[in-house]
Amino acid sequence: MGTFQGLPKWAQGVLAVAGLGLSTIIGWTIYNKVSAIATTKKARKEIGDIEDEIKELKKEGNIVPTISKAQLAIMAGQLEQAFQEAGTDEDQIKRIFGQIKNDADVLILIKTYGIRSIKNPIAWQAPLKGTLGQALSDELSADEIEEYINSVFVKKNIKYRF
Repeated sequence: MGTFQGLPKWAQGVLAVAGLGLSTIIGWTIYNKVSAIATTKKARKEIGDIEDEIKELKKEGNIVPTISKAQLAIMAGQLEQAFQEAGTDEDQIKRIFGQIKNDADVLILIKTYGIRSIKNPIAWQAPLKGTLGQALSDELSADEIEEYINSVFVKKNIKYRF
């Protein structure tokens, strides 16, 4: 503190607040980077597990996808867009999941979605980088996921749940 003694009290206060602010920004940046790394690692494992489940369904041979790869790519893009807006486009999410007919469709949609970044409407927060399941959990409440997706899957005898 010896270098600050020649400064007026108000200047010492300004420097103290600036130092605290800078420390907070650095800490928050480090936290966001570490969180992003952990989320990405978890997402990669989830995608690997999905690929294993798809292989099992193909091996069993009784459940095959009903939606083309091109259509799945469009659906994944539409879901990403539904998450990008400041308010989640819940109607778009309902419409897309209403087109799913079986477990193979769900799994391949998850694989097609892959790992994507979703902008955070709060400027100082890092974007969410994750899988479709992580995006849904971030954008919708548990009750909304149950109502919009899982209850629809139950009616269609789809076993997968978000």
